[in-house]
Amino acid sequence: MIERSVQEDQRGRRLDALVREWSGLSQSKARRLCAIGGVALNGVRREGTSRTRTGDVVSFDEELAHWSLRLDLPVVYAHADGLVVHPPPGLAVHSGPLVDVSVADRLQARRVAVEPVRQPALRDRRLQ
Repeated sequence: MIERSVQEDQRGRRLDALVREWSGLSQSKARRLCAIGGVALNGVRREGTSRTRTGDVVSFDEELAHWSLRLDLPVVYAHADGLVVHPPPGLAVHSGPLVDVSVADRLQARRVAVEPVRQPALRDRRLQ
């Protein structure tokens, strides 16, 4: 987790520019990370166009940025067994007859293709 305070010489800069500078992400990825809610300014998710003031605290998780950008959802926790996302207000979790887009649809559409693990066939062998 990166949590940094805005210094006097960084006052007035855009939030996405500071994220790009501190994380090494490209400009477009830093802008997208802010747009999907993966960056907080003083504990509140903000757009990348937000201007900073001296003493503001910018926080984002560089390790989870990859997942957030891939899913277009802010990822709060990632583990081999699952993900915890923080969907934006108004986005349904499950699809249904009255739902056009849902978290489940996004996860399914961007699922990582995993190669099945092939186990060697067990054969009956005799020791001689």
